[in-house]
Amino acid sequence: QDEGTLGELELDEGLRGVRLVTRIALEDEEPVVLEQVSVVDAATRRHYSFTVGCTERCWEDNEDVIREIADSWTLEEVS
Repeated sequence: QDEGTLGELELDEGLRGVRLVTRIALEDEEPVVLEQVSVVDAATRRHYSFTVGCTERCWEDNEDVIREIADSWTLEEVS
């Protein structure tokens, strides 16, 4: 699947995982929306995760920018 879609992911170098959006209802506050990308390496020895979120109102006002950030997330090997 394309990196920009929600659900299962298969990325370069054997990385695979999921991308999801979660809305968390809070008792006396505005709900919070989180988007998370979570993957493991081909050997399932390393886990990588990226999470971005804000209040529901903030999410609605900035969803395009938030998705652009999540879509651009990459892993780079450090030498």
